[in-house]
Amino acid sequence: METEAVRLLGTGENMAAAARFAEAARLWAPYHRRGDFRCRWAQGEALRRAGEDAAAIEALEQVESDAEKLGHVMILGRIHRSLRALGQRRAASRTTTAGGLTGREREVLDLAGQGLSNGQVATRLGISRRTVVTLVESASAKLGASTRAQAVARAAQSSVAS
Repeated sequence: METEAVRLLGTGENMAAAARFAEAARLWAPYHRRGDFRCRWAQGEALRRAGEDAAAIEALEQVESDAEKLGHVMILGRIHRSLRALGQRRAASRTTTAGGLTGREREVLDLAGQGLSNGQVATRLGISRRTVVTLVESASAKLGASTRAQAVARAAQSSVAS
């Protein structure tokens, strides 16, 4: 169902794609929230591409609300980009913690400090392994650390100090 919707979107059959994405979301909902949210976002995006702005905004705001309630941060970026394309203001939230780290960088280093590998951290947070590597590199640069272990130790020290 979802694959068919992607094919329809690729051929410019946006309204048909929106209907298929809605059906795919309905099928995912009882079993897989990320699949449900992904398809509902795609439905809104297909409606936006079809020029059905009011329907797109309604669909996107509903999935935005549901994703926020359950803390599904990753899909919110896509939803917010689609809403901004429709003229709806959305700000990207970013938290900064001690040491100038973002909340996500701190979260990744905390999990690394528990002994998890990059792949395990990625699975736990629902992000790619490459994103974990990038976050560790970014945090290391901010902390002046030359290794992952050093970054973990410095992040732990800065959280104890604050």
